[in-house]
Amino acid sequence: MEKMMTALIVMGLGIAGTTQAASAQARKVTLSLNAGGVTNISESSSGSSALMTIGGRADVRLGKGLLISPELQAFFCPLNPSCGIFNPALTLNWFSRGVFIGAGVAFPVFVGGGESEGLGASPKINLGFRNKHTDITIFVLLHYSRQPNNIVGASLGYVF
Repeated sequence: MEKMMTALIVMGLGIAGTTQAASAQARKVTLSLNAGGVTNISESSSGSSALMTIGGRADVRLGKGLLISPELQAFFCPLNPSCGIFNPALTLNWFSRGVFIGAGVAFPVFVGGGESEGLGASPKINLGFRNKHTDITIFVLLHYSRQPNNIVGASLGYVF
């Protein structure tokens, strides 16, 4: 539980810091709430498990076409909501004409049975489309030492 709380605090501080820096320098910040799904991809068990996702993201413009995006997602099974994965991440995205592509790092934390376990850092790649009020994202969390599968997902979001 301590690792999960630490990850949440670090993510909150990152969002607060980027939001404050952006407002101090009159940079545009957009927020989105997202929902979607994820599944695993590996040589032996692709698509064997599917989880729903909910989450939020803050996109902070660093300059023309460049965004830094702290986010927090929760992966869970609707039939067994007592366990899941919290997935704070930070990505750097290039944005042009409604399309964005980026890469960053995620820090998944498994939570269940009254315990939590950090799964280590995982590279994250995303691709998406955004207009005034809609955000569509496809993302991949690449293999990391304590998670043998890659995870692929998609989400649909509302942009504020």
